[in-house]
Amino acid sequence: MLITCNGFKFFYNRIVHCVPFKEAAECIFSTQTIYFDDLRHSTAMERRFNLISVSPSGRVLQVGFCKRQNGLETRIISARPASRKERKWYAQKYGDYVTFQAVKHDKPTIRVRYLW
Repeated sequence: MLITCNGFKFFYNRIVHCVPFKEAAECIFSTQTIYFDDLRHSTAMERRFNLISVSPSGRVLQVGFCKRQNGLETRIISARPASRKERKWYAQKYGDYVTFQAVKHDKPTIRVRYLW
């Protein structure tokens, strides 16, 4: 599986939201995840999704992403700590004390694309 990110967003998320790209990428493999469509930002050409999950460091994160190349590539668009409302929603589904549990997967190829 190939996981990509825009180079500007790579640094922006790390500086503004304090969420490293690798931490956001690991959330995609979590077994305890809430997925939902991002209808506001989806277009006819690109369908976007959001997920709320616990990262390996124990933080609840909201990650925006899209699938490309027939689902072979996942592009992370944004990653940030979940809001209070999102954390409450997550706790209602999985409980307050959730630990990171990942699906068994091969080590993903992570690539940062610098587009500026």
